[in-house]
Amino acid sequence: MTPFTVEERDKAVAMGAVAQFRVMGGSIFLAIVTSVSNGFVRSHLRGVLDDEQLHSVLYSAAAVPMLPPNA
Repeated sequence: MTPFTVEERDKAVAMGAVAQFRVMGGSIFLAIVTSVSNGFVRSHLRGVLDDEQLHSVLYSAAAVPMLPPNA
């Protein structure tokens, strides 16, 4: 929509601004979702895993197969 609403000389600046806001919005959304999901996972796994296991699982999903079978 931006190319049709700005003058020809301002088209590059407008498109750059739109792209920048899209990237910034995506980054902010990703930060919010990551924070909420980490809090949810941390609170639900605290009684199941010890602190070291919980930290390793939150740091990398590759740690999940290394957990003991009863965890």
